[in-house]
Order: sequence, then C-alpha cells, then structure tokens
Amino acid sequence: MRRELLILAVFMAGCSGSAVGPGPDVPPEPPVPAREPTLKTIGWFSSDTLADGLIHYHMKDKEPVTGLSQCVNVLEVDLGSGRYTVDFDYENIPDSLSSVVALKKAVAGVNATFEMDAVYVRVRGYNWAGISLQPGHLRYWKHEGALISDGDSLRIVRGEDGRLLGSDGEKAKNFYASLPEENIYASGPVLIEDYGLSGTTFVEEKWTADEISALPVEDYRRHSSLRCPRTAVALTGDGHLLLVVVDGRHPGKAVGMNIKELTLFIDTHFHPKWALNMDGGGSSAMAISGRGDESTHIVNHPSDNGRFDAFGQRKYRTLLLVKERSGTY
Repeated sequence: MRRELLILAVFMAGCSGSAVGPGPDVPPEPPVPAREPTLKTIGWFSSDTLADGLIHYHMKDKEPVTGLSQCVNVLEVDLGSGRYTVDFDYENIPDSLSSVVALKKAVAGVNATFEMDAVYVRVRGYNWAGISLQPGHLRYWKHEGALISDGDSLRIVRGEDGRLLGSDGEKAKNFYASLPEENIYASGPVLIEDYGLSGTTFVEEKWTADEISALPVEDYRRHSSLRCPRTAVALTGDGHLLLVVVDGRHPGKAVGMNIKELTLFIDTHFHPKWALNMDGGGSSAMAISGRGDESTHIVNHPSDNGRFDAFGQRKYRTLLLVKERSGTY
C-alpha cells in the first residue's frame, strides 16, 4: 500500500504545472527595443528606402545649421545587415563614378580621397600611395585621418600624432603603414571622433575672413574655412555607414559648407560616433543605381562644369562603392 501511494505521488508531481517550465507568476521576456532612427531631425530631409538596410536621404532647402540654401545627399548603409559590402576601389586609369558603378555592378558610390601624393592608399592589400609629400608641405595635413576596412567592418582613425600640420605627420604615415587592414584611405580632417566635434576647432576662431582669404588655397586654414562642395563618411555607434555629399558653388541653390559647418551639420542631423572629411570641390559626387539622372545615375550636382546638373563629374582613381553581397536579395 505504501509503495502504491509513493508511485501515485511521483506521477502526480510529474503532471503538475509546478514541476515543468515556469509558472504563471514568471514575467514574460521584455520586448527588444526598436532601433532609434539614424536621422535625428524631422522635416529637413526626404527619405527613400531603397532596400532593407539602405536609405537615401535628400535635402534641397535652407537648413538650420548654416541657415543657407543647401543641396545634400546622404546614403545610409546598415553594415550589420549582412547584405552589403563597402569596396575600396582603385582605378589604374581614372574613370568617372557613373562608369565605375555601372561596370562593377555597385548599388552606389562616391568619390574617395584627395590627390594621391598627399594621402595613404591601400586597396585589397596593395599600397598604391604612401604620402610622397615632404613634411611641412602646404598639403601635408591631408592625411590627418583614415577610413579603414578589413573587408567585413569599417573604422575611422586619427593619425597617431594628432593634427598633421607639421613634421610629426611622418609618424602618422608610418602608423598607417603598420596597420594590418587590407584597405586604407587616408584623408582629413577628422570631423567627429568618439562623438567629440573635433572638426569645429580645426581652424582657430582668431582668423578673420580677410586673413583667411589672403592665404594660399591649399593652406589648411583657407581650405577648411571656404564654403564648397564636400564628401564625407560617418559611422554610427551601432554600425551604420553614412556617405555624405554636399553640393556647392551654386549661389541661391547650394552654397556648400566649410569644415566647421559640415561637422555641425552631420552631428545635428545624424549624431554619428565618427566622421571624416574625404574630399571636396569639383570632385564631390554620388551615384545610386536606378536613381538620379537616367543616363549617369548621379544624384547630386557635381560642380566642375559650372552648371547645376548631373554632368560635371570628374574621373577618379579612388572611389567607395556599396555592393550587394552575392546570394542576398
């Protein structure tokens, strides 16, 4: 009898709700919070979701940072989606952005670095440029920071010795050479580093407009203080890439930005963790497959032809291309 009662007790315990799984008093798992949108402001940009993890923002109006007419294109790429790669592209024979995007079946692309003698360029493990300017050269500052990729991830770094306005930049050159990543585009200046707005202090406020205008065009103070077209890259804290192209040299339509304004513009509207100025002037261009001009797919207004249209692009050696990984859709 005692043996039968014991078997019955074990059977009842095994069938009770308290013996398997959580009881009714255990709270459910909290929901995963939605990701905060990368675009932080409302009403200034139009937004076009091209595909999962790929958004094109466009502004063509007076905007709050400069208070002036601007035309800006921004492409957001979710690097964590597994859908896209960002290719560092070097052309032995310079070619147009629209041609390279079409030939290499890229989703989108922008121009990349400054002139080759002023920057460090490594693409797929091969060093195409190693900064041939001598320390103290007027353009020596142009390799202050770098966009770096190991093929799967991107990061932005500052040259080892900070602002590259003097001979210490030689150590930064050696720093880039020592990095293990397969892809390096050096450029400058660094605009945002770990959320700090370093681009706002690249040129000291003590310089007057007349003093800056009297300087050579390639002097870092004048180059960074003039309003002109700009190309920049930015990385958010959660792994999204921003390609930024600002039009300029078109009074009343797109006046362009100086480096301080570009820094504040990117921080105000997108608040990334890192940002780097890549190039500017007549070189600034963005192409998106299936968008923009039907023949070139240029979505901005490159300024080299002096007209506010899509046909003023230059030919480039260095480009950044966004491609869709094979097998994704």
